[in-house]
Amino acid sequence: GVQSRQTDGCVPVIDRGAENDIDILSLHQLAIILVAIRFFAGRFLDGALRLQFDEQALLLKFRDGRLTEMVTPALFDSADINITGPLSSWQEFLKPIPKPFFHDMFAAIVRKQFQWSGDSETFFAYYGAFRRMFQIMRDHAIH
Repeated sequence: GVQSRQTDGCVPVIDRGAENDIDILSLHQLAIILVAIRFFAGRFLDGALRLQFDEQALLLKFRDGRLTEMVTPALFDSADINITGPLSSWQEFLKPIPKPFFHDMFAAIVRKQFQWSGDSETFFAYYGAFRRMFQIMRDHAIH
C-alpha cells in the first residue's frame, strides 16, 4: 500500500505499492502539494482527511497545519473529514477545465458527484485551504 515516512521533518517520502496505485495523481507530487496546505490558511489544522477513490483511499493526517502522515487507511482508521467519489468523478474534477459543477468540490458535492461527511465546523473553517489543495492537485494531476 501507500506508506509515508518523514525524512527531515518537512516533506514525507512516499513508498508506492503496486496493488494500491492511484493513477490520477502522482503520490509523490501529492505529498509535496499537500504540505503546501499549511501556507494557504491551514496552519492550525489538526485532524485527518480521508480521500476515497472508488475502493482506494488516502488518509492524510495534519498537526498544526503540517502533513504528518499519509497512508492507505486501515479498516477502522477514522478521519475528521471524508470526501468520497467514484474514480470517474475524481478524474473529471482534476481535469484542467472540468465539466460544469466539477470546478469546485462544494459544487460537485451539492450536485451529488461526491459525498462528504464528518466535522462540518472543520470542513468549513478550512474549506479555503482544502479548495487551494484541490486546485494544486488539479494543476499536477496526470491526464
